[in-house]
Amino acid sequence: MTHEQTVNVLRGNLRAVLAPQRDRLQRAKRAVLHGLGAAESGRVEELFEIRERIASEFDTQFHNVLFCGSAHYGFSPTKGTLFDPMRSDLDVAIIDLELYRKAAEEAFRVTRGFNDLTPFTHRGGQEASEMLSRQMSKRAMILMSIMPESPWVRQRDVAMSKLSNQYSNKYRSISVAIYMSDYFFCWKQDSAIETIMRGSDA
Repeated sequence: MTHEQTVNVLRGNLRAVLAPQRDRLQRAKRAVLHGLGAAESGRVEELFEIRERIASEFDTQFHNVLFCGSAHYGFSPTKGTLFDPMRSDLDVAIIDLELYRKAAEEAFRVTRGFNDLTPFTHRGGQEASEMLSRQMSKRAMILMSIMPESPWVRQRDVAMSKLSNQYSNKYRSISVAIYMSDYFFCWKQDSAIETIMRGSDA
C-alpha cells in the first residue's frame, strides 16, 4: 500500500467514526479528546460511552478520563501478552487536581489522618491503608478500590459496579485511579513505556 493509499484509508476510517454524529460537540470529543486508535478494533462507541459515564459519576471533564495499561497499548508491556477484553481489566485514569483533592481529603477525614483504620476493614485492612498512603505520598495517585469506606466512596463504588456489570462480557473489571496532574500520571506510566522502548517483555 502506498503512502497516499494509507492516508486515504486512515481518513476513511475517521470519517466512518465521525459521520453518524450530528452534534458537533460530540463529534469534536471523538476526534480530539477520545483516542481513535480504538477504531481499528471497533470499540470507539463503547469506550466513548464508558468515558462519558465515568466523567459524569466523578463530576469531572470528559477529557480528564483516559485509558491506560494494556487497554491503551493493546498488550501488556510487563507480561508480554495481548489485551484480551474477556480476561483483561480496563484500567481508567482520571487526571483532575480538584477531584484528587476531594478524594485525599475524604480519605484523611474518615480515617482521622490514617489513625483510624476501621474504614479500611472491608477494603483490604492495614495493607490497603499503607498502600494508599504510599500512592498518595510517592505517586500523587489514588486507586479507588482501596479508598476507605464512606458515603462518597460508596456512591462511586455502586456506579462503577453497575458499569462493570454492564460490560462484564467485554472486560473482567473496570478500575479507576485518580491522579493529581499529567506529570504524575506520565511518571506512573514511565516504566511501562521504557519496557516498550527496550523491546522487552519482562
